[in-house]
Parts: sequence; structure tokens; C-alpha cells
Amino acid sequence: MLAWGSGSKEKIGAVDILVSDHGLPKENFKFSIDDRVFKTDENGFFSQRLKEGEHKVVVSEEKGAKPISFKIVSGERTQLILNLFEENSEVDLNQPEKEKKLKVSKGAVGQITGQIFSVTDGSPIAGVKIYAKGVGAQSSTNARGEFEIELPEGEHTLSLTHRKFSTEILNRVKVIKGQKDRRTLQMTPTGLVLEDFVVLAPKVNGSIEALIEVRRKASDVADVMSAEQMAKSGDSDAAGSLRRVTGLTLKDGKYVYVRGLGERYSSTLLNGVSLPSPDPTRRVVPLDLFPVKFLDSMVIQKSYSAERPGEFGGGSVMLQTKKIPKKFFFKASLSQSLNSRIDKRMVVAGGSQDLFGIDDGGRAMPETLQKKGGDNNAFLSRNRHRVTEESGQDTLPELSLSTGWGMKRKNLRWGYNVSALYGDRFNVDRKDRIRYRENADRELEVDEQGVREKSERETMLGGIASINSKFFKKHSLNTHFILLRNTTNYVAQQNGVDFEGQTLRETEREWAERELKTILVESENRLSFLGNAKLKSHYAISQAQRYEPDRVSDTYVKTSKGYKYKGLLDKDTSAYERRFFNLKDSAQDVGFSATTAFPWFYKRRGELTLGTSFVAKDRDSSIRRFAVNPDSDAIAGQSQVNGSEDLDYIFENCEDCFSYAETTRGDDSYRADQNIEAYYFKTKWPLARSLDVTAGARFERSRQYVESVASFQGLDSTTLTTRDWLPGGGVTWRFHPKMQLRLAYSETVSRPDFKEISNTTWKDFERGFEVTGNSSLQATVINSYDLRWEWYFARKGNFSLSFFYKDFEKPVEQIFIPASELRTTYINAQGATNYGAEVE
Repeated sequence: MLAWGSGSKEKIGAVDILVSDHGLPKENFKFSIDDRVFKTDENGFFSQRLKEGEHKVVVSEEKGAKPISFKIVSGERTQLILNLFEENSEVDLNQPEKEKKLKVSKGAVGQITGQIFSVTDGSPIAGVKIYAKGVGAQSSTNARGEFEIELPEGEHTLSLTHRKFSTEILNRVKVIKGQKDRRTLQMTPTGLVLEDFVVLAPKVNGSIEALIEVRRKASDVADVMSAEQMAKSGDSDAAGSLRRVTGLTLKDGKYVYVRGLGERYSSTLLNGVSLPSPDPTRRVVPLDLFPVKFLDSMVIQKSYSAERPGEFGGGSVMLQTKKIPKKFFFKASLSQSLNSRIDKRMVVAGGSQDLFGIDDGGRAMPETLQKKGGDNNAFLSRNRHRVTEESGQDTLPELSLSTGWGMKRKNLRWGYNVSALYGDRFNVDRKDRIRYRENADRELEVDEQGVREKSERETMLGGIASINSKFFKKHSLNTHFILLRNTTNYVAQQNGVDFEGQTLRETEREWAERELKTILVESENRLSFLGNAKLKSHYAISQAQRYEPDRVSDTYVKTSKGYKYKGLLDKDTSAYERRFFNLKDSAQDVGFSATTAFPWFYKRRGELTLGTSFVAKDRDSSIRRFAVNPDSDAIAGQSQVNGSEDLDYIFENCEDCFSYAETTRGDDSYRADQNIEAYYFKTKWPLARSLDVTAGARFERSRQYVESVASFQGLDSTTLTTRDWLPGGGVTWRFHPKMQLRLAYSETVSRPDFKEISNTTWKDFERGFEVTGNSSLQATVINSYDLRWEWYFARKGNFSLSFFYKDFEKPVEQIFIPASELRTTYINAQGATNYGAEVE
């Protein structure tokens, strides 16, 4: 058996061979030593132990090539550096002499530490291999470009190699015993465009340094949050974490406003794919549906680029799922939240599966009402689900489980990630509300004012499973299965006074299930025969659903004898309503793109991306409404219920005192679909060593169709077709190694929602008034300008100052319209502007 060192039976040394092709490390280069064939690794490097003495190496793949002799000295390393060119090659042979063998006393060592950056943009380089001539020490840089290598005291020659950068040789590097010598080094790219230069949202490893580098390299104005940051913030869902990003505001705990603009001008993407919304009045996806434990990162893009969907106003939020783990892991967490206002916990009485946020069917519409002309009084046997009860049960602990495993075998790497979550929490809030109306003199007067208290129990249940694979480092296929559920059970009660001076008590009881199901398949391939061009594709099918069975609202009036049901006093049938609502929103998203590099000046390359996508959305929204007609004579004849203030008590004890009537409106339900086909291109031009320009354009053709339907018959339809050319581009000027300036411009569009262009009327329960659609609405055109100065003064610190200006043409706005009841609708305003500044 061979042993290392001069004291063994056989004297052994080593040879290190480094092969570069035009300055680029040559991977899998074949050569022979003493007629034995070997090849280099991905960094163009090879090392082998050999017996002391003369050896011969053939470093050419041509037949008849002359061998090169080299000497092996016991306990020493011989270094052979080979540079390949078209016509010939250069060989640098560094072999030690026996009499010059380096003698090192015990402990006579020092350290060389430092950081390696790219000479083009000053970004740190990960994965650089550092070799020391004649010594067995070697090292490599981490994600921040940092390295540390321990060497014997004296002068050394270091070789720096990376498969995307030209090999660098450092001569006469002095090492002093017991001391650290820190160096800042640079390497020159070989002209190959780095993947993380062109991807807007590459994998985020979670460290602050990595996030700063992602932001620094992005070609657009963007911010990034990693899973580590989200976990440290203590937020349980994506919405809570995003409120910590500069320029973002959280509304209602689920909707994100970017730069002061409402959810109309925000979009949510999952791995670049659009998602449907389970909200009947909004097209944006509620971000509280996504637990942070399911996400690897979130990218908030504030300036538009052509590969993004054209509906872009304030910005877009891209959620990224977790990648292939390096090894098996299993994590579990248990947490408990408490609410000090335990005396205000009120919920709607329900069924056996409420604990999981699933209705057991007890709230569903009776089968007798599924068809026209059904028995409305069947409701009377189902009054339990109108009752409000105090929840004495504490919320259960929140439980999350996640596991994953990764495997690497030669040219195959694959793995999986599986996560599951259960959450249970109570929210109690109190709001002072004042609502105004316009009188006959066109002056505002108080219509209603009071205090609204809401007690809500929220149950979360969901899971995500990802299967990821990568072949030959150039081909990947990822599949994601997502199921997220969020159920709210709330009771809201408002006590106040209306414009007539009546003291009212209005109560709302609602059970609402929101669900999002998605299957996403995405692939990426790099084609060597096309200059390492990158082809990406994806297909996603999603369905969002909102299910609100048996929503009940009632109004009582305070009298000298206490509160009485308003319908008994003034025959107002709207004082009591039961509503059954169901919304299904589905989407299919297919996309392809191809990216290739082309030669440019300054040893850099430009980039061209061509792509297309097709999105098809379908929505089916249905509402059934029912009211009660009180029979005063029947009530008067029943002594046990006459004068009672509680409507539920009357229902229980006098079935003949009321009859149900269907009050479903002709415009309550609608069907809608939208098709968006898009074609785009994007280019990146390194005009100078410190100046990059990106430019592109996207063409989108959208067709929206909405059909309002009455119960069991068609009614009305609206079609909105738009064709838009949407340019976008920017300039990044790195005028200082630690500073850069960005300037961006884009033209984008914001289309009305399905319900907004329908002729339907619905109740906004949060604000207390009805809303009517407008079939004449047009799309909004937005011109955006962004300017941001960035200063990266430390590895873990940066400072930025941003200015933005947006000009809106025909923005969609909500206005009040004269009516007997407070009502709003939507119109296209003439124009609007939005501008501001951000400091971070």
C-alpha cells in the first residue's frame, strides 16, 4: 500500500494539473500519465499521488502527441498548468527540487483570507477553487465570495480557478507565522453570461448577504425576502411578512398595497404563474392563504419587465416554492396564540367538522330549493344555523410539519419537499363607523353611525408537495401540488343610530370557506449546440373557490320595551336576509421562453429572450337570497311569542308566524371568462463596462366576457376586448464599485374585474352599501418612471433612495350614485398621478 511522505516504505509525492481553454477551466479534459487515462473535474482540475521519480504526461488528445516529463519529489507537489488555444497550447510546469524541499516546523503557519469579486460588476463569486503550489492545502469561496486557506510560513504561488472566469495566478504571496493576511481579489469573466445576472428572482439562500446580491444583480427595481427573514419576523403568512418591505402596506390582513396603490394595481404570481382569486369582489389573491413555511422566498418587483404579465401597476409579488434539499430533513413546530378579549368570542353554531374549517353539510342549501319553485319554508327546520353562540373553547395550537429529501447520483439529482399546516386563531376588533348620505340640497348628512364589533375564528388547513429533478446539470423538471384552505366563522354586530334617530342593532353571521388548488409543472433546459441557450416552459391549472352557506343578517330596532325585529315594526323584508353564495374561479396558464447570449464588447455578452404565454380564466358566481314575511295576526295570536324581541325564539315557537320568500335578484349571479394571449421579447445590452441597458416589449390581446344570469335563465352580457403593446426597459449604471443608479420606464395596463364590467349588484358588507357594475368600463393605461440610487456599503448593509412617478389614463374609480339606498358604482376617471419616494 502506498503511503504519503518520505518516511514510508515507498516515497510518494503528488501532481496537480490545471487545464484552461481560452482562460476557461476545461471540464472532462482527457490526458494520460504513464499510459493511464484520466480527466479533469468541472473546475478543470486533477490531482493524483505518484511514486517519487520521473513520469510522463500526454496532455493532447491528438495521436502521436509528444509526452511531457515531470518529476515527483517525496512529500512535495508538482504543478502543471495547461492553457489551450486554437493552434497550440502553453504549458507551465512547476516541479520541486528535492534539495529545495520546504521544511516547516510545527505551528509555523499563517492564514490568507479574503473575498473574490467579479471585475465587471463587483459581485462576489461563489465556488472559486484556490490551490497552493507545492503544498497540499486548498480552499474554495462561499456564497459571499469569501475564502480562508492555511499555509506554511514563507512565499507561495496561488491559483484561482472557476468554470465561468479566467484562471488567475498569484505569485509571491507572503505568509507570516500566526498572522492573517486579508486580500480583496478580482476575476474576469470569460464572456459567458452568468445565470444569476439574467434571472430576476434566482434562488435565495436566506442570508442577508445573499439577498443583497440578488437585489444588486437584478435588472429591475426589486426587493427580496427569504424564508429565513420571514421566519425571524414571526409572521405566519406571506401577507404579514410583506408589510415589512419598504413601500408596501397591508390591508385587512391579506391584501398588499404597493406604493400606495390598491390591490387593483397589484398581482400575485407563484413561480412566475398567475393564480385565480377566491374573493368575489377582488381579482387579487389574498396573501394570507400562503403560510411562510411553504415558501423559499418572495420577490417584489416594482418596475415592469416584458416577461411579466402586462397587468402591472404598483408592482407584482412572486412567491417561490422551496427547492431540492441537499439531504433528508424533518421539521415540526407547535405554537399557541392567545386573545385577551375572551369575553367577546362569538361564532355561528355549526357542525361536527368546524374544527377543520369544513362544513359538514348542515349549512348547505336544502335540496328542496335547488330547483325552481322549491319549498322555501324548509328553512324553518334549520334554524339552528342562524343562532349565535359564545365560543368557550380555546383555539387549538398551530401545527406545521415539513419534510424533504435530496439525492445525487452521477448526472441525476432529485428530491422532494412536503409541508402541511393546521392553524386556529381568534380575532376580535372594534371599529367606530360613520356613514354619510346626500340630502335633497346635495349636502352630506350623517346616514348612520355606531360601533361595530367583530369576533372571528379563522381556521387554516393546507399542504404543498414538490418533486424536483435535475439531469446533467442542464435539464430540470419540477412538479408542485398545492392545496390551501382558509375558513372564517364570524359574528359582527353594529349598534348605532340612523338618520331618522332610530337606535339599531344590526348583526351579521357568516361562515366562509376559501380554497386554492394548483398543479404546476415547470421545466428548464440548456442546449449546448445552441450556445448554451436556455429554454423554459410551464403549465399550471388552478382553481379557487369561495363557499358561503347560509349567511344571515338581521336588524333590530330599540323600543321602549327593548329591541324588536325591524320587520315586525315596518314590514321591511330586507331587515332579515339569508344568503347562499358560491364562487368558482379557475385558470390555466401555459408559457414558453428561450434565452440566448450573443457576443458583445468588453469581453461580455448581451442577451435576448423571446417568449409567449396563454392564460384562460373562468368564473362562475351564484347567489340565492331569501327573506321572511312576518304574519302579524299569527304572532298576535300566540301569547308565548307576542312581544318577544328575539327572532330566533319566534321561529322556534311559531312556525306559522313567518313565511319565506325568495328575493334573489336578476343580476345576482354571473358567468365570466377571459383569454389572454401574449408575445414578448427582452434584451440586455452591456453598452459599457459599467453600464447595462435592458429593453423589451410585450403584446397582449385580452378578451373578457361576462354574462349576468337570473335564477334559471340568461339575462345580459358584456364583452371587453383590448390589444396592448407594452414596452419596458431600464438602465443600470455602476459608477462606483459600491454604488449604482437605476432608471426604468414602462407602459402597462390594468383591466376591470369581471364583476365591475357586469350589470350585477352586490352588497359590500364591510362598508355597508351596495355596489353596481358598469359594462362601459375601459382598461387603464399606466406610464411608470422609476429612479433608484443604491449604496452597498457593507456585506450586510445597504442604503437606497428611490423616486417614482406614475401617470394613469382612464383609471377605474368608485363613486357614489343617488339612490334610495346608499350605492356605489365604477367609472373611468379622466386621469390620475401617483408619485413618491422611498428610503431604505
